[in-house]
Amino acid sequence: MEEHLVADRAHLRRLLLAHPDWPYQEYADQIGRPRDWVKRWAKRLRAAPPDDETVLWNRSSARQHLPPPLHPAVIDRILDIRDHPPEHLQRTPGPKAILYYLHRDQDLLAQGLRLPRSTRTLWQILVAHGRIGHAPRRLHGPLERPGPLQSGHLDWQRMRTVCRPIPMASSNPSSKRLTCVLWAPPSPSASNKA
Repeated sequence: MEEHLVADRAHLRRLLLAHPDWPYQEYADQIGRPRDWVKRWAKRLRAAPPDDETVLWNRSSARQHLPPPLHPAVIDRILDIRDHPPEHLQRTPGPKAILYYLHRDQDLLAQGLRLPRSTRTLWQILVAHGRIGHAPRRLHGPLERPGPLQSGHLDWQRMRTVCRPIPMASSNPSSKRLTCVLWAPPSPSASNKA
């Protein structure tokens, strides 16, 4: 995809050199691109030297320069708001509340210091200064399996007790013993398959 775009930009550069007086729409019709695309790239191509090939490739959209670090007075005020909630706030303020109170601080505004605009920045400051902790990482390991017939699992919600008389093998045919067993009814999915 990028190769097609580079070829179109090179074609635009050739047209700009050959016909510098054409309107943007004429370039757009020749290349088959929208007028806004031609306008944006024509400005960039005219600003670059004619033999520069790197201008034909897209620029990275990543930030080119890091923002300046926050002033220590701003960091101290953030930590102070966290430790001593303002206006009788009855809870420990989180990043959103700190951001709200930080932008209302007249001392910092009067000094003209750069204030953070993102709660992520505040979160990073609070973690770095030990105001927000993380739970220790849980280490998982393999479990030893029990030997056969040492343990088992029963679904006690589904178990039923069934008692019925069972005839005993004895000389008296009327002697019977009452035997109770635990019985699990078949699951509904098993009965639907049958």
